[in-house]
Amino acid sequence: MSSLPAVSERAIILAPLGRDSSLALMMLNEAGFSGIAAPNLPMLCDELEQGAGLLIIAAEALHGAAWTTSTA
Repeated sequence: MSSLPAVSERAIILAPLGRDSSLALMMLNEAGFSGIAAPNLPMLCDELEQGAGLLIIAAEALHGAAWTTSTA
């Protein structure tokens, strides 16, 4: 049996402004769910490749996002 956490119960939070991501993560943890706060869209995409059951994305995180597949 694997000791890896179930990624279907993992949340990824993208709320880069203020304390929104830390507060959302704290509420999820109190409810018994695991999660991670991604500081930017590329990290959210990297974490999503590992799997997640829930994405929480603040609207301000998407304003001005470059929707290209190139990397700098």
